[in-house]
Amino acid sequence: MTLLAQLPLAPEQVAWFLAILFFLVAGTNQLLHLADRLRGRKQEIAPQPLVVQPVPEWVSRTECHHLRQALADRLDAAETALSELRGQLSADRQALLAAGEERARRIHQRIDALGLKLSEELGVLRGELKRIP
Repeated sequence: MTLLAQLPLAPEQVAWFLAILFFLVAGTNQLLHLADRLRGRKQEIAPQPLVVQPVPEWVSRTECHHLRQALADRLDAAETALSELRGQLSADRQALLAAGEERARRIHQRIDALGLKLSEELGVLRGELKRIP
């Protein structure tokens, strides 16, 4: 009997051998699981089995009313805070728009002043050029 290591195998043959071996192991595993199901063996839930807990005590009507009132108070507080934030957002938006308008106005003033300054300098330059013989 010859050893498997002594056989001259091509890489393709080794790949086919490993693939067939893998499928044989996987198929055997599936057949064993099917046999367990057919025998009716119980399956275990892993890693933690299902824990059944008793139902908590019933809530009384007054406790339910108090919980509902507390929830309504929290909701009212959240809505009040939200409306305050919306008001602040509107005020901030108006302030930003006003600041932007002021900045644009100052930029336009600087541009207009620059045009006047350039006109003056151009007039001075023309006057000096006329004086040159």
